[in-house]
Amino acid sequence: MTLWLAFLKSNRALAVLLAVFCALALFYALSIPIFEGPDEDDHFRYAKFIADQRAWPVQSFEPGGGAAGHQGWQPPLYYSLVALVIAPIDTSDYEQHLGRNYAATFVGDPSCCGRNLYYHTDSENFPYTRTTLAVHLARLLSILFGAVTVAATFLIARQLKIINDQLSIAAAALVAFNPSFLFASALVSNDAALAAFSTLTLLLWVRLLTGQSAPTLKSAARLGVLIALGALTKTTALGLIPFSMLALCLAARRARDTRFALLGNATMLAVITLVSGWWFVRNQMLYGDPLAYRLMTVSALFPRAGELTFAELFQISLPWLWQTFWGGPTPGDFAPAFLVALALLALGAMMGMVLFVVRYSPFAVRRSLLLLAAWLAFILIAQIQFIRTTTGADQGRYLFPAVSIIALFFVLGLNTLAHWLVGSLAHSRIGLLAHWHFGSLAHWLIGSFFLLALYVPFAYTLPAYARPPLLSADELGRAPNPTRIVFADRIELRGYAIESRVVKPGDILRVTLYWRAHTPMHESYRVFVHLIGAGDQFAGGVDVIPARGAFPTVYWKPGDALRDVVAVPIANAPPGKYLVEVGLYPVGKPGERLSTETGDDRAILGAVKLAPSASLAYAPRQRIEKDFAGKARLLGYDLDADSLTLYWQCLAPFDDDYTVFVHALDADGSIIAQVDREPQAGNNPTSLWLVGEQIRDEYTFALPMNATRLAIGLYRADTGARLAVDSSDHVLLDVRP
Repeated sequence: MTLWLAFLKSNRALAVLLAVFCALALFYALSIPIFEGPDEDDHFRYAKFIADQRAWPVQSFEPGGGAAGHQGWQPPLYYSLVALVIAPIDTSDYEQHLGRNYAATFVGDPSCCGRNLYYHTDSENFPYTRTTLAVHLARLLSILFGAVTVAATFLIARQLKIINDQLSIAAAALVAFNPSFLFASALVSNDAALAAFSTLTLLLWVRLLTGQSAPTLKSAARLGVLIALGALTKTTALGLIPFSMLALCLAARRARDTRFALLGNATMLAVITLVSGWWFVRNQMLYGDPLAYRLMTVSALFPRAGELTFAELFQISLPWLWQTFWGGPTPGDFAPAFLVALALLALGAMMGMVLFVVRYSPFAVRRSLLLLAAWLAFILIAQIQFIRTTTGADQGRYLFPAVSIIALFFVLGLNTLAHWLVGSLAHSRIGLLAHWHFGSLAHWLIGSFFLLALYVPFAYTLPAYARPPLLSADELGRAPNPTRIVFADRIELRGYAIESRVVKPGDILRVTLYWRAHTPMHESYRVFVHLIGAGDQFAGGVDVIPARGAFPTVYWKPGDALRDVVAVPIANAPPGKYLVEVGLYPVGKPGERLSTETGDDRAILGAVKLAPSASLAYAPRQRIEKDFAGKARLLGYDLDADSLTLYWQCLAPFDDDYTVFVHALDADGSIIAQVDREPQAGNNPTSLWLVGEQIRDEYTFALPMNATRLAIGLYRADTGARLAVDSSDHVLLDVRP
């Protein structure tokens, strides 16, 4: 500890970086509700089993693996350390925190189901107690391992002696401020511990290959200890063994000591066997497999349904791997533009690294970089193989054993490319501009990634889990369009607002709902908002969890009132009138809608008009151009033996719905046949007409033989009041031959 303090005192920039990393990781840990990380519930379950039983679990060949959960096949080092931390704490309420949101999603619109894997109660709030306290203490241990990875990355860059301290800090900062690495370091998970032991191993490689660590049996033993500790953390670390053997052979060659190639490797392998071999012997005895691979495939993995195609690999799996390597707690929310920018920077870094290795690197450094690149390639190939066999394996955290290499190559490659550009264009204006931009590359990288690390929790994480503000009684009383529709005596709809009365295909219609809880709810309900037309024609809709998924009904308490805005995408459906229907059903059970007091399984809030995508203009065979009270114009008509088509144009907004009457008159003016109905059989009421819109309205009826004229007009069904036209209240059409 004293040596570390002295080292940090002499490297203040690293000390500051580590302090900032720990502060950020702690902020992430406090911002992310417990068990919201990948498999964090089962990582904690494993540690809790050890703490409670004071023994390592014996797993069974079945999904879930047994009492220790589906992570119980993993090597025990990290979980045993967590067990030491949480052993004094009462975690008997663990199962009470496992209300699972099985509809959660990390991609697309979160309003469908939310980002939260679990439902979170007030028992998780500060001050932390019992299981919540234990989880947060275990997360502190992960943060410590994350800090070790950051420090080791700095030391790797520094040991190469081709990078100044600024760029060494920049490489460490790319690890420290990677939102996904911060996320992994803020969870109960063995990923940060594996990254720490792997990065320390890489550091010893570099020290051996650059001659800064003598090739002695002590250094070989130290390498064996780190690999063994990594192997007792996660079996991925076993992949370090052949590369470490190669590093020892290269170091022996550099020192011209053939004996060390043999004795050094023998020492390293002996230490690995001594420190970690017992675990693999135990696996062989219990499961017939030293790696427990068959147990893992049965208890913890979901095999792929079919072969991985190249299209799926390059269009889905690898992009998602890249996205989750940077994307933080909610990678599906990460801005695509930023991911593209990172990809372009990575491409530039690769070009710079090739340039550096070919033209600028000393032999010892080149050898170190090639060995590091080989480890990165191994991790990537192993990851692709994992993707080929397992569903959900395309996660960027599996690259963290090589996270320091990615950061180092990123910084070194961009720095080399920048200097090459400046040198190539030194005497031009472009060269001066490049020099101005690239002269402080380290500061740009550190500042940019620090801002990114701060931005992600505020932009994505906190909103994903934040509960919305509740309405006061006065605010609820001022809800527009007041209603008192109660669903199953549990939830009351107290008001609503429909953003627009007219929409077009491709639009988004926002419907604001005002809810009030009547009783506690132990089930999560989805709210559906659909647009339904004549003949159950569907014109768009969504089924959502309230507050964009962040406030499921299991959180609601009696009296809680909520204003929730639901965005409804409008489908490509026939134009006309559509009713806005709203209701609820339990998540996963759309056929079990909650009933209202009237026995309906939905509430109708109002009507909207789906207008054509483009304005329509008609050419009636008979034009008459008659205006009705400045509201509508009858442009003309088509008259056939058994049908009449009227062509209207809206001149001003209608406040009410008017009925069209078509009366067949005889020679005396008496009505001998009639049709009275709203335009387009009620599918396009006048209150939804748009100014300037033309409406085609067809009537099918048998025209009596003695009919001589047709009387056409508009009236209100509730009062009978007609709209005036010229000096009358109707238009007469001559139907005589």
